[in-house]
Amino acid sequence: MKTLTENHKGVKRVSLIEQTRILNSSQINEICDILEWTEIQYCEHQFEQYEQFLKRVLHGNDESFLSKVRHAPLMRGLWNNEWIQRNEEFILIARYQLFSGKEVDPSGEIITVPPPDHATFAKVYDDYHTLHNGNLLAVNHEFIVRFEHVLDLIFKL
Repeated sequence: MKTLTENHKGVKRVSLIEQTRILNSSQINEICDILEWTEIQYCEHQFEQYEQFLKRVLHGNDESFLSKVRHAPLMRGLWNNEWIQRNEEFILIARYQLFSGKEVDPSGEIITVPPPDHATFAKVYDDYHTLHNGNLLAVNHEFIVRFEHVLDLIFKL
């Protein structure tokens, strides 16, 4: 699969898929640093939430139906894209809450912001788990609308 293409001027361009992969990799690294996780812990959490979501929204369906949805590239794509969007929100909030260093206050003075305390880190950790919670996504109307659209596409193929 080609990820770089050249336009008529010889400029190399990165495909949207490759840009998404790069963004995802960058997010994983930053979130693992923030949460003090390994990449394996990050991926396990994402997969656990994927499974929780599917089991909740597809409760009562037979295993073959669940398996078809679970392994559908469209479903995994929806999940990954949602995760990336939620990561963007989380990273912005976490950077702000965990910031320490010099900044300018409203009066224009340079001040030193102390490192965050344990309670702040715990809040950031909880924020991540809330934002990336399969059970909460199962009752998120906007996400369910997108999920149902993907279900329609999976079973039309």
